[in-house]
Amino acid sequence: MADSVLTFRPSASYDEALARASETWGIEPEYWDIWGRHHVPSPEAQRAVLRSFGVASDTREQLDGALEERLWAAWSRLAPPTVVAGAERAVEIEVHIPAELAGGVLSAELVWESGESAAVETPAASPPLVQEAELRGRRFVGKKLALPFAPRLGYHELRLAVRERGREAFSVTRLILAPGQAWLPPRLEQGGRAAG
Repeated sequence: MADSVLTFRPSASYDEALARASETWGIEPEYWDIWGRHHVPSPEAQRAVLRSFGVASDTREQLDGALEERLWAAWSRLAPPTVVAGAERAVEIEVHIPAELAGGVLSAELVWESGESAAVETPAASPPLVQEAELRGRRFVGKKLALPFAPRLGYHELRLAVRERGREAFSVTRLILAPGQAWLPPRLEQGGRAAG
């Protein structure tokens, strides 16, 4: 069960907002180069990388606005626009269900790359709770949905819907199922060497 409800909290300072945005957009706080030297990106470098992602980063308010918008974009959809998973085991995805629909029915239709499809329905309350969020005056529950379909390599489409008493939320996710590791030529598997 979720320990606490995720909410957006404004940053106390510009430095805190910059650190939060850098972490959210995947900017490493430090790294070691190939010569063993330790580097910490400057605030200017962090801002430049954030701007390259389209994030306004001149003020604390701009950074907080971008952070809040990113949270809203993630939680106001049933599932992310794209999910990449390994095809060697069953696929689980986190779905974000509006609280007012949490007592309804959750349906998942998987349209395989070949055009075939399979569908399943389950009570929205059944999947395990991962986290809850309250954003812009709305409450959401994050659930871990295990897809009961045997995975197949390829680019597929996952259509999710949750319905309760005439209300509905719907989203479409590109589901990319990839091998667990890249192909390796037999001579390299046996310890051989190559360049390329």
